[in-house]
Amino acid sequence: MVHGRGSIDMPFTIQDNGVETDISDWPLYFEVDGASIRKRLVADPANPKGQRIVLENALIAQLSKKALLFVVRDERRVDDDLPDVLWSGTIAREGFVGLPDDIID
Repeated sequence: MVHGRGSIDMPFTIQDNGVETDISDWPLYFEVDGASIRKRLVADPANPKGQRIVLENALIAQLSKKALLFVVRDERRVDDDLPDVLWSGTIAREGFVGLPDDIID
């Protein structure tokens, strides 16, 4: 759940048996079905082995108040039609979008 007036900027890492995997150069995408969101993860300046999921407020405003499915997709093998889904779940917007007004969102 994310507020319609907010954004998301969160780290994404992978661990194997407690050891962090270097995913810094992996082509990873955050996708949300039903909101036409497909955003490439970006470098994480705080962790050279990780990446970050960053969704600006304009993208958050596209989310529904109804939960939508999301995935983090690894496209290292997409040329062979073998992408991997590393994480999936649901995301929804709460609250209002845009400046406060007298219309209930």
